[in-house]
Amino acid sequence: MISPRKFVPWLLGGAACLTSLAAVVSWHAGLPGEAESVSRVLSPPAAQSRLTAARIEAKDAVVDRLLGGEIGLVEAAARFRQLNDNPPECPSDFRRVFPGDSDGEKACRQVIVWVQARVRSQRGQAQAEQAEKKYQRELEALLARGCPIELPW
Repeated sequence: MISPRKFVPWLLGGAACLTSLAAVVSWHAGLPGEAESVSRVLSPPAAQSRLTAARIEAKDAVVDRLLGGEIGLVEAAARFRQLNDNPPECPSDFRRVFPGDSDGEKACRQVIVWVQARVRSQRGQAQAEQAEKKYQRELEALLARGCPIELPW
């Protein structure tokens, strides 16, 4: 006579396999059909991707001009704010992400983060820290005046 105890592990294993199979089938049922693209589900719409890429490219160009001495921190921050706020139907929410008492201060902080990242990718960590400190000192000097940082345009 065969003991039922010998079948319990097999029954539990079979139940676990069936449960896993049911989960996979359920997940697969939620995927788009043949007519829909899986990439549409897994990635943002093409227009939003193009906008994000254009913003990144434009912000990199602003940072390059700042590092090259063509513009100052406040002008770079103004350009970042303009890029963040446009188009109005798809703004980049720098106001929530960066601390500060004004849009100017928040945008300056965003620029400093981009400077640090850009310089680190091009010249290494030591140079990035120096660049970050330079613009951080400039921001602190602006804040020491005791009035909010006003951005042009």
